[in-house]
Amino acid sequence: MSQQTVWTRSARRDAHAAAAALLCLIAATPRAATAEVVSLPELVGSAGQGIKVGMASAEYDAAYADWERARSEQGWKLAIGAGYGQQRDLIDETRSRDFEAIRTEVKLAYPLLGAHAAVERDIEAASGKVAEARIGRDTALKIAQLQIEDVYAALWGAQESLEVIAAYLNATRDTDTAGDSTARKDQRRLARRRDDARTRLEQLTGRELEGLVVTGVQLPQMPALDPRRLEQDHPELAAIRAQYTSARAQLDGSVWYGIDAGFDLTQSTIQDRDGGQAGSGLFANFTVVLPVTFYQAGLAERSKLRSEMTYLELKLKDKGGEIIERAQGTEAEFLDLADEVDSATQKTRRAAEGLRADTDAQALRDYYQRALAEIDARTRYWRSHVAMRSFVPVGAAEPAPEAPGPTVSDVGTRLAEPLLRVAGR
Repeated sequence: MSQQTVWTRSARRDAHAAAAALLCLIAATPRAATAEVVSLPELVGSAGQGIKVGMASAEYDAAYADWERARSEQGWKLAIGAGYGQQRDLIDETRSRDFEAIRTEVKLAYPLLGAHAAVERDIEAASGKVAEARIGRDTALKIAQLQIEDVYAALWGAQESLEVIAAYLNATRDTDTAGDSTARKDQRRLARRRDDARTRLEQLTGRELEGLVVTGVQLPQMPALDPRRLEQDHPELAAIRAQYTSARAQLDGSVWYGIDAGFDLTQSTIQDRDGGQAGSGLFANFTVVLPVTFYQAGLAERSKLRSEMTYLELKLKDKGGEIIERAQGTEAEFLDLADEVDSATQKTRRAAEGLRADTDAQALRDYYQRALAEIDARTRYWRSHVAMRSFVPVGAAEPAPEAPGPTVSDVGTRLAEPLLRVAGR
């Protein structure tokens, strides 16, 4: 839909309506002189500006930084120390030497056994958090895009309906007071829906959208639901799998739990504060620290990790079944809506044919109701299409709306045409 099309419609209505009806029409429709036609891809491109997307991105950045911190803490560690105190050196069996000394020490240490495993477990846990956060970030962006499309579809339905209502009020002026009253209630309700949707789109995209005019899209054929792929690709299930993978890696490294060991090279110097004499030493040390009940400690830790893994397996199974059930329910509703769109279109077509032969108030009212019902069915079908795609926002690409093609018509204009012809008689 172009700006030129907007002015063409206004000009046609000018030819069919009195001044008062024209003012009513302008107030009822967003297609004013300041209207801006914005396509769905343009708005979807702003999904990254949403608050939840920003939160998910920040959470990923924090998890990634924590993983980098854990990795940087592994391996060799350097320790430097200095102290001041009393020192006693034995000279022989009967003599000793006491003096005030300054001691310095430089140690290069490497963790072994349980100490090394503890560092590796920290890294694995942090890696699991990164995987979860990455899934959350990517999912938040896709969900934001789908939310924008869902609200866009709702605005489109209200916009097209308001065009039909304006044409109906133009056709029934001075002939159907009761019908006009109902139509004006519909007009107020749908105008609120249109304005609420536009406000929501502004929140989701961070853009000023005053006078927004939206356009229809070409919805591709939705393939049949594949439960196995859904279990594999759904983000909630992928996040649980990331937790399970992290727990499994920690279990593999828990063999030496409770047995801390380390190897270090230590260079020490000691200086007599009064006499100025100095000595030094170089040692290679191997240290093992373990609780008396280290075996039971290791068993308990491994039992805890296995219990966590069992919990995650059961959670994966439970959540997978829940998601598949929801998806199948949404698919059934989607297929029903496809049939409803076809039925509503046929009913509107028959009502339009009847309007050619009979233009009394009842025929106009019947066509008006059928036209709004068709737009409502098409809107709900579009939104159901969005809901179907929300189940697999990661993995292989799902069907997405395309630019309007030759088979896409301006529904509001098409359904308003019979009413405008009546107004012109």
